[in-house]
Amino acid sequence: MVVDDAGGLRSLAGCLGLVWLGMLAGGCFPGVGEGLVALAIAVVVPLGVALSQPAGFAEHAWTVARNALFIGGPLALASFLARPGLIAGMLTIPWAFTAALVARSAVVRIARRGPGPVEEFAIDAAHVYLPVGAIWLVASRFGVGLLGFVEPVVLYTSVHFHYAGFAAPVVVGIVGRALPTPGAPTEREAWRSRVQGASTAIVVAGVPLVAAGIQISRTLELPAAILLAIGMLGASGGLVTLGARRVRAADADARQQRRGWPRAAGEKASGAFLVVAGACLVGSMTLAVLFTTTGSATRGSAPSWIPYATMALLHGSLNATFACLGLLAFTLAPAGPAHGRLGGTWPRRFGTGFVGPRFFDHLAAPARPVTGQVASLDVFPHRTEWGAPVTSEPAQVHPVIRDFYEHTDRYELVVRPTWFRPFRRAGRLFSWFARRFLGNLELPTGNTEPDVVRTRLFAIDDPLDPRMDVRAYVRTYVNAAGERANYVAAYSTHTGPTGTLLSAAFPLPFCTLVGALRFEWLQAGGVCLKSCPRLEQGVQQAPQDEGMFLVTPLGVVRLPVEERILVLPNPVSGGLVAHHRVRVFGRPAFSLEYSILRLELGAGDLPNRTG
Repeated sequence: MVVDDAGGLRSLAGCLGLVWLGMLAGGCFPGVGEGLVALAIAVVVPLGVALSQPAGFAEHAWTVARNALFIGGPLALASFLARPGLIAGMLTIPWAFTAALVARSAVVRIARRGPGPVEEFAIDAAHVYLPVGAIWLVASRFGVGLLGFVEPVVLYTSVHFHYAGFAAPVVVGIVGRALPTPGAPTEREAWRSRVQGASTAIVVAGVPLVAAGIQISRTLELPAAILLAIGMLGASGGLVTLGARRVRAADADARQQRRGWPRAAGEKASGAFLVVAGACLVGSMTLAVLFTTTGSATRGSAPSWIPYATMALLHGSLNATFACLGLLAFTLAPAGPAHGRLGGTWPRRFGTGFVGPRFFDHLAAPARPVTGQVASLDVFPHRTEWGAPVTSEPAQVHPVIRDFYEHTDRYELVVRPTWFRPFRRAGRLFSWFARRFLGNLELPTGNTEPDVVRTRLFAIDDPLDPRMDVRAYVRTYVNAAGERANYVAAYSTHTGPTGTLLSAAFPLPFCTLVGALRFEWLQAGGVCLKSCPRLEQGVQQAPQDEGMFLVTPLGVVRLPVEERILVLPNPVSGGLVAHHRVRVFGRPAFSLEYSILRLELGAGDLPNRTG
């Protein structure tokens, strides 16, 4: 029976675990490898997928993958009742489809959340690796070779990807959730967090590198195996640290009677399981290094000092113990994800080709005159630090800054761009591409100076944009050759889980680029707009909706782009200065330095024109 939450997967793991014990007692597994991969199918994968359930919402892709486990798991387990061949192989094909659905759910999470943080990416990468293990299992149960390898290497490769590929990144990632963030209050905890993050990244990268080394060359296999072992050993330290911390906390709570006996016992058992799991990981990785340094699984290489049978029994059993205890520990005392699903409302006004500066004209609403990017800054009462008391309010912002955002048509902007390596050449290419094919987002490169920069602001009514009080903000380059779009955007607000954000939607061919930024009020009267979600100390869930997103007909995808815009009053000119820094994949891409001056309007001047 399929239920609507992760509890069904935990029940499935318990039931299939009992079936696995019965099969083990009945001699259904001819070797250690078969027993290990069957245990992974019965217990490890259901518990791992249950722990990956997105917090606070029922994601369709995860639900489909979860339901498929109720079909693929029992059938794959039943394949061990038959000898390798047609029947056994056919019974494992649904498991391969199930693994593909599990991987799909992880890809959806990465697309919506972005590639970070590393602990969440590790959990999702584990789900992506699972189909590899399933494919090798199908080949093993059919009794055929794969990529030039024959048994027992085919079976052991499946075991490797079910444990080192799936279980290890899931457990290591959840440990990263539970340990303090890099902003931890003590240097020791911050150091532990950095070590755990580096170990997690090494584990994620080491799994495919080891597999590639076995397939390609001994030259790659040896350093990849050592690198993976280093990552696993670093992660084992996190397991032991977290386990000991949970045991001490449970003992302290029991003495002070702050929690009931069942909850304290579960916490203590969870800590003990983590400590044992960390010790098993140390032993397993020691055997792996000895096996790799004295021999190889690569075709044509000399056999290792440790025979395959011994390696499967010792190394495989330690890995299975580590995986089962680690997943069981977090099943008893979960560590929830720090990032959840995107919320709020998203515009769906897409271009159908070249956008151009007149894109919003047919949506204009003259009966609703506007003068600024926003109606009022008072709708953005954000905190300056997540989890800390409010130290400044929108009312304390400098009057000139407030006037600029609420009456943008009164100001002119002069911009000086700076592009950083290795994005300089790419920036020029993108600017040319935007001018020729997009009709939007023609970023300044510093090569040429436009004759005139003109700004138009007007309200729009768009049935495809559910946001409130949407207003077009069109900035164009104008010269003798005609009018070109610097950027064409629809400004509004976005209500997310942490408050109201400034939302700018840039229509592009068949999609929309949306930047969602939070306001932070500086005590000096300035403002800082950020699209860089970070998990802060003392906060269970990081701000979700800040960032750069691509809204497509298939859904919303977070891009690896972060913005930071610092706006300060300029006491010399009486205007403003703004520093706009953009990072791509964590690297500085370009910065725009703005000088913003108020226009002195005369009798014949237009308030929506800048020069």
